[in-house]
Amino acid sequence: MTLFGYAFIVLGFLLLLLTPALIYIIKNYPRQVVRPIWQDQVTTEFATTLGIALAALAFIFSILLIVFGCKLLQISF
Repeated sequence: MTLFGYAFIVLGFLLLLLTPALIYIIKNYPRQVVRPIWQDQVTTEFATTLGIALAALAFIFSILLIVFGCKLLQISF
C-alpha cells in the first residue's frame, strides 16, 4: 500500500505541474492543436473553452490523486 500511496502522490504532482502547460498550449495554439481534431464542426472558441474545462478537470483530478495517496499513507492534513 505504501508504494501505491507514493505513486498516487507523484502522479498527482506530475499532473498538477502539467496542467498549466496544457492550458498554455490550448490557449495559444488553437488552430494547430484543436482544429485538426475538431475539423470545421465546432468553432475554435468552443474548442478552447472545452480544453480549458478539461484542464480544470485534470487539476481537480490531480488534487484527488494527491489526497488519495496521502490517505493510503495515512497522512492527515
